[in-house]
Amino acid sequence: MDGETTHFLAMLGAIAPVFLVIAVGRLVAWKGMLGEVGIQELTRLLYWVCLPALLIDRLGRDLPPAGSIVSASMMGVFACVAVAGLMLVATRDQAPAQRGAIINGAFRMNGAFVGLPVIALLATQGGPESADLSARYLLIMAVMVPFTNALAVLAFLIPGRGVSAASMTRCLAEVLRNPIIIASALGVAIAATIGSRLAESPPGAAITFLGDASIPLALLLAGATLDLRLMISGLRRLCAISAVKLLLAPALGWGLCWWWELDLATTLALVVLLGSPTAVSAVPMARQLGGDERLLAAIVVTTTLFAPFTLLLWLMAVAALGS
Repeated sequence: MDGETTHFLAMLGAIAPVFLVIAVGRLVAWKGMLGEVGIQELTRLLYWVCLPALLIDRLGRDLPPAGSIVSASMMGVFACVAVAGLMLVATRDQAPAQRGAIINGAFRMNGAFVGLPVIALLATQGGPESADLSARYLLIMAVMVPFTNALAVLAFLIPGRGVSAASMTRCLAEVLRNPIIIASALGVAIAATIGSRLAESPPGAAITFLGDASIPLALLLAGATLDLRLMISGLRRLCAISAVKLLLAPALGWGLCWWWELDLATTLALVVLLGSPTAVSAVPMARQLGGDERLLAAIVVTTTLFAPFTLLLWLMAVAALGS
């Protein structure tokens, strides 16, 4: 078996299991084994317990170079702002509720539910890009979360009511109590002090168990929340938004990483994060801030269905040109 075939199979091995488990989640919900209340409760468990445990566990061991993480995070933020600005202009003739949904759909990424499992599997494939790949991804995601959350709120408000002091105060409060940010800060503090000694202790083992549960749970929930009926109308528009989300946004991030000469692992982490499908959490935010939640839910479904193919494309392209 030649090197290119082996590399392709390795990348496929990082993508296929993720979306197979998502398909299982859709089947579970379709069969009625997981209802709406159960999905909401498990999502809270994942968001407030399992995912923070994973962040503390992974980041509390060894930290990658801070310089490359900060650079990649700022490039990711720039890519998101550029895409949001592009969609703000492109949708100027549409209703405010639809504009907010489209703008959010074009840059919000499901980094924890979809991107992280891809990175976790990719890190097990070996190769020079596998070293501390998960830690790089988690740190980039943690740094970008407050920026993208604030941008998401602005994307809903600017097309309609505009920005007020009250809305910005609420946005800041949401950012400060975000469990991803809190857990990341705790993980960095642990790495800087006791480091790997936590993993060798009983509390550290319990944190590891909880963290390991987050990846399959996230994928099952990602599948359970998909409603394929939402794609029936407006498929052309949904495909165009998906192209911006899954192709243009990661292309911008990759180009900036190439220009800044960042290492392969950091570049892969950022491209996978930017190339992840639209975040499911954007839908309830649309409901609260006056966005078109049905359109945004359709964008989530469409980008999630296309993501296996585009993520495989990005993994192959970045790894091939970076080797």
